[in-house]
Amino acid sequence: MFGLFKKKDIDPEMHVFERWQTNFGMLKKKRFQDEEGQGYASYRKNKAYWIELSRKNVFAWVINNYFKYSDFVITSELMFDENNGHSAVGFVFRYINNENFYTFLIAKNGTYRFDVLFNGNPVHLIEWTESPFIKEGSNELMIVARGPHFSFYVDNEWIAELQDDTLDMGKFGFAVQNYSQHENALFKINNVGIDARSLEVEKAYYRWNNYVPVDAEQRITYAKTLFAMGNYQAAAVQLKKAFKHRSPTADEFFLFAECLLNLELYPDALEQIKQCLTLNPKHNQARLEKANLLYMLNRFIQARDYIKTIIHDYADNAMLFNILGNCENSLGNFHNAYAHYKKAYELDPDIPLFYMNAARSAEKIKKKKEALELYIKAARLFFTEENYQDLSILVPRIVALDAGNREVMSIQAKMLYHEGKTDQARALFVSLIGDGYKDSTIYFLFSLILIDEGNREQAYDYLKMATELEPKYPLYWFRLAETEYLLERDPGKALKQAYELDQNDVWINNLYGLYYSEKNKLNQAAEYLNKAYTMAPKEIDIVINLSDVLYRQGKIKKAYEFVDKLLNDTGEEARLVNHKANLLAREGKHEQAARFYERALAMEPENNIYMENCAAACIEADQITRANELLVKLVDSAPSASVYNKLGNVALIRGEYKRAELCYTEGLALEPDNIEIKINLSALYQDRLDYTKSKQLLQQVLKIDKKSKKAQKLLKRLRDKFELKLLCSGCNREWWAPREIETQEALKLYGEPPHESPAGKCNACGKIYCIECALKNMKQKRFICPDCDEYLKLSDNHLRYLVMQYVSEVN
Repeated sequence: MFGLFKKKDIDPEMHVFERWQTNFGMLKKKRFQDEEGQGYASYRKNKAYWIELSRKNVFAWVINNYFKYSDFVITSELMFDENNGHSAVGFVFRYINNENFYTFLIAKNGTYRFDVLFNGNPVHLIEWTESPFIKEGSNELMIVARGPHFSFYVDNEWIAELQDDTLDMGKFGFAVQNYSQHENALFKINNVGIDARSLEVEKAYYRWNNYVPVDAEQRITYAKTLFAMGNYQAAAVQLKKAFKHRSPTADEFFLFAECLLNLELYPDALEQIKQCLTLNPKHNQARLEKANLLYMLNRFIQARDYIKTIIHDYADNAMLFNILGNCENSLGNFHNAYAHYKKAYELDPDIPLFYMNAARSAEKIKKKKEALELYIKAARLFFTEENYQDLSILVPRIVALDAGNREVMSIQAKMLYHEGKTDQARALFVSLIGDGYKDSTIYFLFSLILIDEGNREQAYDYLKMATELEPKYPLYWFRLAETEYLLERDPGKALKQAYELDQNDVWINNLYGLYYSEKNKLNQAAEYLNKAYTMAPKEIDIVINLSDVLYRQGKIKKAYEFVDKLLNDTGEEARLVNHKANLLAREGKHEQAARFYERALAMEPENNIYMENCAAACIEADQITRANELLVKLVDSAPSASVYNKLGNVALIRGEYKRAELCYTEGLALEPDNIEIKINLSALYQDRLDYTKSKQLLQQVLKIDKKSKKAQKLLKRLRDKFELKLLCSGCNREWWAPREIETQEALKLYGEPPHESPAGKCNACGKIYCIECALKNMKQKRFICPDCDEYLKLSDNHLRYLVMQYVSEVN
């Protein structure tokens, strides 16, 4: 019977059409929870909802976790604390997740803005715009959302409206921002209400958008923002609405004309310019725009004649002379056009368009030499601006005039390189360099092609030449230093030169940090990497490098903080997650490391580095089955010595000794001098009582690295288990021979064995001597014991074995 009164489950993801409001009283349902995070906290207190920010430059939001809304009217009384510095408060709405939502904010300084975050990419829909209705204290903010249409009101006064269809549904909440003026910011929310009932939203939409009066000055201020953002259509709409309620000024007519011009509505734009000039005949911008519009409308005679009436007032205006040249060119007056274009580039020598227009006119009046020079000047400027679209139009024209011109070939090669046609560019670079053409860019770009081809060693010479031809260009020095660093040469000199030329380049500072990190000068490394981080806090490589140095400095907590901050700011990024796993593995937290490696692999399942890292962590965390699975996959996709070594270790743990031996052997086939694999295989042979193979591998290791502690430890274990120690009674020289050896034949030695070889044993006292010590005591050219005067003999089986080893080495 009690089942009749069972509480119905609520789906918080449900799309609802409700009316809900709260004043945050104690008896009201808590749809907004108390929260606390890095730099922010939110809580209910004294019939209000409060949000505190405790750091500069913090943006935070709090979401009502119940229900999704599409169309709605939201209202709330929002208050800035009187002690706040520059700060903002408002709504987050149509919230889907942390990477998809709208925000509308009003700031304490009397401005507002509207943004959408879509798939983690922020888009500014309305930049900061002034409004006289936003006050420093309390403001009642209202948003009416109907489909893609949004309108915004403060204290029942319209401040903005916009259409955007990026997101159509989601949850809502509050958004707050503290900027750099004060450390802390506090916001009080006295109430909030949302009405998502379809009929009520429709009524509100028509009432507020069609019947409630709107301040014309606010519309015009808003239109200026839209125009500055390049939203010309929306700006024009706002201006037209404002002009219904009052007559526009000359400047406002001009702004409207500029909107229409950008919308390519040239006749309408010209009409607005005429209206502007009626009010202010001396409006400079309008006079110039009239000339431009007449030309755009192909009224060439009218445009030319009009420009001639005003040109005396604009004798230093290069663009006006260019338009006059365009008019004369269109009318077939090429000599006049050439003269006007020439005047234009003389007034403003940094505009490539003027040279290009002049060159075209020069061609038409048969001035081929002048045309070529002008085209080349235009091409240089287009290349400097990285305007490859116009350059691609220009180059064929230059080639047609002088195909063998080295500068023309140089420009063509550069353009081909930047179009990605590296094979064609390469051929031209080789020809130019072979002819001794001295252009630093040619050498630099050719070096980049060589680097892409994997020939960094050869690229180094061309980078060096580039720095010699243009020693004041920091990029050349940086790439030279980077190449030296990657070739394991000392990049110090080149790096110093790059830094002196540009101390605020992010990547120069990053490379300096790596340079000092390699030298284990961690304080200097941290200094440069911190500087790089300050300039580019979201660059993954810089964060990884800085985090690594901090860890090595013992600042482990701080090392994690930098990584976690970027992960929070940008979301999951495989390289960053892998680096965090590396830090955990270095700390010995192998289970945690394995989990993070798995996260990195989930993002990039075929990444061989992450796969091998994960396998290594799994071995340490005793997750042997998973390690085996990953390593077997790697053997198929990217076999390497380290992969075979780890797979051998896994096989050893599982007691699969034959498989382990096979894996180690395969690893050594790929890297014959791999010390770690040799040691592992030697240990395996020891465990399987294969003395000879174990000893041979250890001798090979110690030949490569005499100080290898692992090899020395393993050798001691081998000797304790398998060998007999013999000592020279004269100098305490040590020899080690296998305990169990076959009977050695009687020796017949020819030549002189090495002095460190055993000379023999005294049968009377049992003492053994090396040849070096025995040479001091001889009788009848035979070695004798200094104590007993008896001959030393090689009758001992172990001594014979040792002598034969020395003799075989000599022979």
